Amino acid sequence: MLKYLSVFLLTFIEALTMLAGCGHYPYGDLGGVGDAGGYEEVVLDLPFAEGYQTLCTQGAHGSYSHDGTSTEYDLDFDTPNGVNDIVFAPIGGTAHVHTESATKNFGYHVNIDRGDGTYVVVGHLSDIFVEDESEVAAGQIIGYEGCTGACSGDHIHVGLHEGEAAELAEFGASVPTSYFVDDVTSGEEGQTLASEDVICGGESGHVYASKLGVGTWHPNGSLVKTPDDNNVYLLEEGTRRWIETEEVFLDLGFDFRDVVLVTPDELDCYDVGATIVSANDPPERKTSSDGSVTLTEGNLVKEASKSDVYVISDGVAMPIESWEVFLKLGFGTRPILTVDDGLVRAIQGAVGSCTAGYYCIDAASLETCTTEGSVELDEGGTTGTQTNANSYYHNHGTLPGNQVNEPDTGNTDTGVEDDDVEICYDPGVTMGSGELYLDGGFFTLWNTAPAASARSGDTEMCAVVRAVSGEEVKMNAWFMARGSAVVAWAAYNNECSSIDWQGSVTVDGAAVSVETRPWSDAAWSSDPCMTGGDGYFLIP
Repeated sequence: MLKYLSVFLLTFIEALTMLAGCGHYPYGDLGGVGDAGGYEEVVLDLPFAEGYQTLCTQGAHGSYSHDGTSTEYDLDFDTPNGVNDIVFAPIGGTAHVHTESATKNFGYHVNIDRGDGTYVVVGHLSDIFVEDESEVAAGQIIGYEGCTGACSGDHIHVGLHEGEAAELAEFGASVPTSYFVDDVTSGEEGQTLASEDVICGGESGHVYASKLGVGTWHPNGSLVKTPDDNNVYLLEEGTRRWIETEEVFLDLGFDFRDVVLVTPDELDCYDVGATIVSANDPPERKTSSDGSVTLTEGNLVKEASKSDVYVISDGVAMPIESWEVFLKLGFGTRPILTVDDGLVRAIQGAVGSCTAGYYCIDAASLETCTTEGSVELDEGGTTGTQTNANSYYHNHGTLPGNQVNEPDTGNTDTGVEDDDVEICYDPGVTMGSGELYLDGGFFTLWNTAPAASARSGDTEMCAVVRAVSGEEVKMNAWFMARGSAVVAWAAYNNECSSIDWQGSVTVDGAAVSVETRPWSDAAWSSDPCMTGGDGYFLIP
C-alpha cells in the first residue's frame, strides 16, 4: 500500500505552478468550459454518474429549508447513509471550495463559477477532491456526498445561484434553472425540467436518473487510484498493475502529481495485470538523439510554438482533443513538459491527429468501459479468472498495434474463428510515399512504413491482419503521387458536397465495396468543408 498518498498529492498539487516547464492546458483560444451564457438558458445535469437513481426529497420553495433567498429554487437529492457515493461536477467552470463549516448551512460545498455572475452550488459533501479555484469539466469527480451542514441524513443539495462563487453559498441568491434527467417514477426519459417542475418530497417525490456522462477510461501509461484507496495502479495494455509499495513507486521515477482519481467502476473496467514489485519493470522510455529530452509512457508533452498537448501512450504521442477532455481526464493540475518544435515526432515516431481522426483522445474515448462477465482477481493476478476488458483500443482505433504484418490480435476469447487476411489499398497512381491505417473489432494497425510492404512500384499499400468474416474494417490512408507535392487522402472531400473514395481495396486479392463516412456526422452537418472521412468495408 502507498502510505500517506493524500498528503503527497496535496503537497505536490500546491507546488505545480512553481515548476519550470509546467502549466495548464494551453487551449486559450477555445474559451473556458464555463462560457455558457446567461442563467436563464442553463440546463444542469444531476451531479451523479449516468444511470444513478435518486429520490428528490425537497424541491423549489420547500417548506423545510428551501424558502429563503439562497435556497428557494434549489433541490435536494437523497443518497445512502453510510456509503460514500462519488459526486461529479454537473457543469463546467471554476471550482470554489468551501470547507469553512461542517455543521451549518451548506456544509462542505463547491461553487462552480460559470463566469457570468452565476454559479452552481453542490452542497453537503463529506469530502472534496478538487482544489480551490481549479477549473473543472462536467463529469469530473469533485467529492463524496454526505451530511455536512444543516441536514438530517446524507443527500446532495444542488442549484443555480447569482452572486460571488468565492463566497459561501448562503450569501448567493437561488435562481430558476432546468435539469436534464430521466424521470424513473413516470417512465419519461430525456426530460428537461424547470427546477419548479421537479417533483420532490416525502412519498410523493419522484426518483430521477442522471444523464451525466463520466469517465470510465484512461490511456495506457496513466497512474490511477480511487478516492477511498491508497493503492496506485499503472495502466498497461488495458490492464491495471498494482504498484506494491511506495518505495517501488518512487524507485520507478513516478511522481504523485501524475496520479489521477478514477471511480471504482472505471478501475473494474481494466483486467488485473501482474503486480509491480520492483523497479526492474520500468515503463517504456525514449530519448532524443542528443540525449537532452526523455519521454516516458504517461508523460504529458507539448511543443514550444504549438498548443496541442499529447499523452505518451503505447509508444505514440496521442493528442488530447480539447480543454474539456483534458480536465475530465483529471489532468488539470498535472505538469506538462514543453520541448522544442519537432522533438515529439523525432522521439516518438508515431504522432496522432485529431483532425485526421487517429490516435486522438476525444470525448467518446472517456466512456468506453465494458465489464461483461467480470470475476474479481487478487491484485497479483495469480488466481481466478476475469474476462472484462476496457475495449477502447480494440474498438476505437487508437492503439498503434504492432508493426507491419504483426497486428494486435486483440480479443482472442470471443469464440469467433479468425484468420490472417491481407488488405491492400491501391490509390490508382504510383506513390512517392504514404501511410495506411486500419481498424477492426479484433485488431488495430498503424502502418508507418507502407512502402516496405507495397507492390508494383509502390502503388499498393498492404498489411496482414487477423480478422473474421463479416467484420467491418475502417481504413484511413493517404498517399503522395511520385513527382507531386500534393497529398491525397483515400476518402476525399469532394468540394464540401460528399466524401468520395479514391482508389480500390482488396482483401486476399478480391475487390471489396467501400462505403465512406465522415469523421463526425455532427461536424459534417455544421461544416462539411472542414471534415474528412474514412472508408468502411466488410471482410468477405
